[in-house]
Amino acid sequence: MAILFLGEPDANGIAVVSSIVYQSKYLDEETKAQGIEVSNVPPLTDPVGKLMVLRYNIMLSEFVVEYIDRPIEPENINTEQK
Repeated sequence: MAILFLGEPDANGIAVVSSIVYQSKYLDEETKAQGIEVSNVPPLTDPVGKLMVLRYNIMLSEFVVEYIDRPIEPENINTEQK
């Protein structure tokens, strides 16, 4: 069991997952009420060169996973341009 805390949903009811709390016993009731309780969370993976963005569809009560290109880190700019 986990509790999701979301950003503002878009017009389709999809919001970015801003945080996930797995130990809800540390939250007060007011904070728990602001989250969405889910039974499973997809495994968090970042394929090479990509970042995983976890979103949640409030209307369908399901996760939406998107992979975006990872920004080039400053120390790698010179090596990738050669």
